Amino acid sequence: MVESNSPAMAGGLRMRDFILAINGKNVTDVHEKIIRKLINRARDSKSMVELLVCQEDIYENTRCKSKLNDLSRATRFETPTTMPIEYIEFSKNRLRTCTIVLNADQNSSFGIETARGQKGIGLYIIYVVPNSPAALAGLRNSDRIVKINGENIDKDKSESIRKKIKSARIINGAIELYVADTHAYKTYKDSTSENKTSSGTLSRIAERCRRRSSTSKTLNTNQNELLTYFKF
Repeated sequence: MVESNSPAMAGGLRMRDFILAINGKNVTDVHEKIIRKLINRARDSKSMVELLVCQEDIYENTRCKSKLNDLSRATRFETPTTMPIEYIEFSKNRLRTCTIVLNADQNSSFGIETARGQKGIGLYIIYVVPNSPAALAGLRNSDRIVKINGENIDKDKSESIRKKIKSARIINGAIELYVADTHAYKTYKDSTSENKTSSGTLSRIAERCRRRSSTSKTLNTNQNELLTYFKF
């Protein structure tokens, strides 16, 4: 996960980047926990961290893995000394509606690259092409797509969501995306989970009351006893 508005994002890292080397040391066969420790150690000591990465699908489809560690073939990115103004001014924890419209004379693409969510559910925007229709609409790297044209697709399969985006591009030449940066998405998930839990609790309480009320007709239970089920 590359957090929105983070130094890693400003430095060019994307979601689904596969780490090949850390400060020149090959880590392709190193366990994820150790990689995390190496990065955290460098961060805590405020040292520079140089990562050699490639996109996950490229790594999986490359037979000769050693070629990927050739630094002469790598494009170099560096975290800026000061964060860009659009990062500083960006409002976190706010879901956004972005409408992308193709220019029939100039554009054949929305200008986004996507990556599947965990377990193939949901879809992230990992890269927005500068000056593309998507960029002009306000989309940003690491945005999570929550709705497409008003339809909630957050828990749909990643490939299904991709097909909907492709269909909208080909048929309509436009699409409305409701998206969240990584911070806003966490808040969104927490709130929907809380609402679902509360709704489920209320339903169970109501069901228990209905059952108790039905029983009381036969057993002549004290009516005050039912009120205990409405304490929250």
